[in-house]
Amino acid sequence: MNLGSLIIGIVLVLLFVVPIYFFSRKNADKERKLLAYFKNMANQQGLNVSQTEIWDSIYFIGIDQEADKIFYLKKTEENEEKVLIGLREIEKCRVDNVIRTIKEGKYTTSITDRIDLKIKLKNSNAFEKTIEIYNAHGNGNIILSDQLHLAEKWTKIINQKINSIN
Repeated sequence: MNLGSLIIGIVLVLLFVVPIYFFSRKNADKERKLLAYFKNMANQQGLNVSQTEIWDSIYFIGIDQEADKIFYLKKTEENEEKVLIGLREIEKCRVDNVIRTIKEGKYTTSITDRIDLKIKLKNSNAFEKTIEIYNAHGNGNIILSDQLHLAEKWTKIINQKINSIN
């Protein structure tokens, strides 16, 4: 192998590696800024969220272990939706996966329209608070990726926490 081939190889590798590095760094900076924004919003509510999750750059959820509260934020360009729930007020949490089926000829396709956390409060007979995780028709990402797993994870976190409190 001669020196010219080695230099061309190094340049080609750098042409692929450098953009990937800057792209991942840009995403990490964006994630840090979003997390700082969410923690600031939680602080304004008197919370210190320790366990947090951000997805689709508009959805945020976190739990304050000391205050036993869940804080959810959905921030779009037009609107900001906040939900603050004390874990002691919650009877149970479940995943609500809204699916519609489309039939075309002999084929059927299931399409997920929404994924929500439904939180049943102790002092409410029929009313459930809704925390949106995914909405195919909303302002978030219309591409379904890991949202169902995320909803199941947070349902487990909330239910374990309310079971340990009660």
